[in-house]
Amino acid sequence: MSSEEELQITSSEEELQITSSEEELQITSSEEELQITSREEELQITSREEELQITSREEELQITSREEELQITSREEELQITSREEELQITSSEEELQITSREEELQITSREEELQITSREEELDVTSSEEELHIRPFDVVSGKGFLQVAQTLINIGAKYGAVDADAIIPHRQTVCDRTKQKAAAGKEKLSEEIQKVLEHSGIVVTTDMRTDEFNKRAYTDLSCHYIDEKWPLESCVLATVEFDSNLKKNVSDQGPNIKAALWTYHWVPCSAHTLNTVLRHTLSERNAPEGIKDVLEMIDTCKSLVMFLKRTSAVASLTHTVIQECEVRWNSKVDMMESIQKQYSDIRQLLEDKGQLLQIEGIFQDQLTHSIEFFTLFNLYINELEGEKYPTIHMVLL
Repeated sequence: MSSEEELQITSSEEELQITSSEEELQITSSEEELQITSREEELQITSREEELQITSREEELQITSREEELQITSREEELQITSREEELQITSSEEELQITSREEELQITSREEELQITSREEELDVTSSEEELHIRPFDVVSGKGFLQVAQTLINIGAKYGAVDADAIIPHRQTVCDRTKQKAAAGKEKLSEEIQKVLEHSGIVVTTDMRTDEFNKRAYTDLSCHYIDEKWPLESCVLATVEFDSNLKKNVSDQGPNIKAALWTYHWVPCSAHTLNTVLRHTLSERNAPEGIKDVLEMIDTCKSLVMFLKRTSAVASLTHTVIQECEVRWNSKVDMMESIQKQYSDIRQLLEDKGQLLQIEGIFQDQLTHSIEFFTLFNLYINELEGEKYPTIHMVLL
């Protein structure tokens, strides 16, 4: 073999070695690249797993938070249900109490109605004086019975200090029972006293009819007058119902109803009623003398003036009230004129301020004064004839 061929073979082997070394280097480089790629993939997988773990943890926390919220909501709903049940129980209890209270009120009302019916039935047996203490208009505060009760309560307060009214005011049934007992005892005592008087002398019975304007019921009162063994003149009410006796004489007013009721007896007219009737007939337009026509006009003007002052509430500006005449009340005509006379200047000034001087036109102070003096004489005699504690028959004879 020649030297050139050996060189070529050697060169070829070197080239093969170099090529082999390059291939080995390429393989090594590729393996390293594969290792790096594998490492990167492993890191990516690890990162993905961590992200998944974090996501899973967050979801678990969200689920836990949602469960807690649901538990809180459920607890609130339970509390609301419990509160609602308690409210329903309270409402039910209140309704039961209201029903019970209503039943008690109905029972009380029913009891009061029964007592009212019983009291109404007993009214026919009570005396007129007792009725006057209970059946009264607004002037009850000036009545004798009211003043007695008021004074008694004041005395209790002065002696014992502040006390509960419920502790001293008895129940209405107690008052009713005691009234019946007192009435029965009073009737028995009065019956014995009258029987003694009838055995030695006699009695005088007077009667009067009146109407309770509130209940629209009419009553007839029977009163008796007599002198007992000690010689004072006594007067008492017998009853408020029809009274029958064997008395031979009866004194009353001149009302047709009374005269018809007493037609079987010897009837004597009441002198006080007679005087009042004389005045009424004298002052009537049909019977009045020509000389007193101006007085009648003045009285009519007084009535109109009082009506105007009361209707317009102007009377509230006066120091004293004005009184209207009442046909069935004695002395009311004088009371009316006196109520105008004592504040004539104030009334005139009040009407002038209101531009209503026409209302007092025709009422003159001098004429008013003379009329009052004239009618006062009749009132004095009528009041004297109404006396119950002294004899009055001699006044009629004189």
